[in-house]
Amino acid sequence: MSQAMFDPPSFNQNSCTSYNEWTIWFDTSDPNLSQGEFEVTNHIQRLFPSFMCPDPIAIEVRTLVDGDPTKTGDIFRLTKADGFLCLNQQVVNYKTKLCTDYKVRYCCPKTSIGQPMTTTMPPVITMTNPTTTSTCGRQVVTPSYQRIVGGVEAIAHSWPWIVSLQSDDHFCGEYENTELKQEKDIIERKRLDFMHQLQTVSKQQLHEDTSSLYLR
Repeated sequence: MSQAMFDPPSFNQNSCTSYNEWTIWFDTSDPNLSQGEFEVTNHIQRLFPSFMCPDPIAIEVRTLVDGDPTKTGDIFRLTKADGFLCLNQQVVNYKTKLCTDYKVRYCCPKTSIGQPMTTTMPPVITMTNPTTTSTCGRQVVTPSYQRIVGGVEAIAHSWPWIVSLQSDDHFCGEYENTELKQEKDIIERKRLDFMHQLQTVSKQQLHEDTSSLYLR
């Protein structure tokens, strides 16, 4: 008999009855050593709208060969809202362990499978006047609750760190799928390199465009 995990945890294969039914199985990604293995709910809803529902009741996960996820030794998270996330590559001492390949399916109301996702429009942005005499750091425009227009909410731990050094515009960047401490080390190394370059022109005019700036 196949082994599986569910969210909510009290759910099981026989719980999806009456006016509900299981969807087909979805396997939308393959495991890799740079990110892990993700079966993300809102990605599946966009990729397979005819076989998915807007608001699933539960999610079930198995390995691709119907194995028990708890026997794989992987570090993972399972929620019906987010989907299945194998996070080996984000956890110390697990970064070199390739995630097992997984599949998921959802328990949905029968009448909602194939129904389009409902989208909520953000409220209109309104202008407000500051209520105090001190306006430093205060908003002149009240933003909507949805600050990213046309985007989707990111899954926790699903994006690696990206470092960008800027002076009016981006001029140097570095990609790291590592711990935050390493990102701080990168920034510090770039800062020290920049300071070293400044020291080589100590007491000299830096540039015609910055003629008022001198090292003393």
